[in-house]
Order: sequence, then C-alpha cells, then structure tokens
Amino acid sequence: MLKKINLFALSFNREIIHQKVHEYALFLLVIALPLSKFFLSVAQLIMVINWLLWGNPILKFKAFFNNKLAVIVTSLFLYKAILFASSTKYLEIPPYFRWNI
Repeated sequence: MLKKINLFALSFNREIIHQKVHEYALFLLVIALPLSKFFLSVAQLIMVINWLLWGNPILKFKAFFNNKLAVIVTSLFLYKAILFASSTKYLEIPPYFRWNI
C-alpha cells in the first residue's frame, strides 16, 4: 500500500531558504555578468525581493545608517557615479532642445 506524504507537515527553516535564494541569486549574478544583461537584472531583482522578504527592512535601513563606514563608502560610490554621468553625454542637452542663436 502506498503511503501519502504530507508536504505541509515538513518544516522548512525560513532562514535557510532565504540564504539559499541569496546564494543562488549571487551565483546567477556572477554567471550573468559577462553574458547577459537580462539575467543580470533578474538576479538583482531576485536579490532585492529576497532582501525585502527576509526580514524587517526598516531595521536594516536603520542599521545601515548607523554604520558610518557603510554610509561613507556608499556616498563615495554615488558621488563617483554622478561625476561619471555628468562627464559623459548622458546629461548633455540634445541638439533639438538647444537654442539656435
């Protein structure tokens, strides 16, 4: 006689599931880096959703802003990104918006 298996009776540790999803998303991120922009975006989206579902994001933001080194490094990264964007043609005014004087 076949025995029925109740899948809902199995206990899964939520922490382990989130860690595994994070590991697989990082693996996909590393693999997709030189190969595909689409899968790179998918991996980032999986990581953000997993981060939001993992725990209380408000406490995580408070912990981030209490960590001075993390705030300084992130600020330097954003500053560099803004300088890069301003030194390239991304912020130039297109010719059809310029005044022809």
